[in-house]
Amino acid sequence: RQSHTQGFADSEFYYGIPDDRLTAGDFNDNGVDTLLVFRPSEQKLYIRNSNTLGVADVEFRFGYQHWLPVS
Repeated sequence: RQSHTQGFADSEFYYGIPDDRLTAGDFNDNGVDTLLVFRPSEQKLYIRNSNTLGVADVEFRFGYQHWLPVS
């Protein structure tokens, strides 16, 4: 929802696989929050620098399976 009011979502999206963990942040310092997916089974982070469909712009290993990224 793009406003703090009641109602239906303005947009929806699908990402990853069931065990993936999601967080949002401005990962490329352009003033726009985008998604970061942490896949515990691979210990990898996937970052997309735009809120559009497509593959990750950046991916890299991170921590251990029980770790969670925080932005």
